Amino acid sequence: MNQLAAEGMLDQVPSGGMVVARLNREDIIELYELREALEVYAVGKIARVPMRMADVDRLQHLVDEILKLQKELEKSKKNTLDEKQMDRFIGCDLGFHALLMSMTHNSRLQKIINETRLLIRIFAIYRTGHDLESLKSIHQYHQRILDAVGKQQSEAAMTAIAEHIQASQRERLNEYDHWKREIALQQSVPAFFGIRKPTS
Repeated sequence: MNQLAAEGMLDQVPSGGMVVARLNREDIIELYELREALEVYAVGKIARVPMRMADVDRLQHLVDEILKLQKELEKSKKNTLDEKQMDRFIGCDLGFHALLMSMTHNSRLQKIINETRLLIRIFAIYRTGHDLESLKSIHQYHQRILDAVGKQQSEAAMTAIAEHIQASQRERLNEYDHWKREIALQQSVPAFFGIRKPTS
């Protein structure tokens, strides 16, 4: 616990317990910069050798599952994925990146990338269901990455994953900024949100 606190993953509270730390804006930027540097390098390495057809098929299946979710959302006329659909999306998204990174055959690199992605997911603010535009964008990025890696087009693969991670970073920072504005507004105008100030 003390080690996690020293690494900034836990915060000590006055009662003596510990709570999961919340990332600040700079933390989010640093984690995404680390993720981009590592995953761009990894994809460049992967794209330099031919892929096994079994791996291509598994990756394509994960890409197609996101397209399936996109079509479900279009058909439902809803604005965002529901909780169960988001669970499926997260499985496909994590699975795509994890399978891709496993092809580096570098366990240390995989470990750092997985830890970085986990920190972003655990400590960032709560994410609502993806909308249609987000699903289309993620599906297109994943397909571009897979196509480039499959054709051994190293530069194209590296560009595609860099753009994908940068887009994800912008989305996460926008969520963070929105959350900060909401908190500031609640503190300055609590009555508007039905929050009563404590009486003395």
